[in-house]
Amino acid sequence: SQNYPGQSAVVTLKAQPNDPLEATVERIGLQPVAAVGHAVTFPVILVLSAGDLDLRPGMTGRVEIRSAE
Repeated sequence: SQNYPGQSAVVTLKAQPNDPLEATVERIGLQPVAAVGHAVTFPVILVLSAGDLDLRPGMTGRVEIRSAE
């Protein structure tokens, strides 16, 4: 399966790079939505931990999904 519900992740926003957010994967899409060079992107639904950051629609950043050990 391509879904990893419950897997932990870290979200780092470009606007707030020094304040990474803990998150949990809810769902990873099965179909890629874009290609950039040799990489493709997939839609990911995350549940973010509560934090004091001022989150706004359209913010961009990086998500690192931790591999299960």
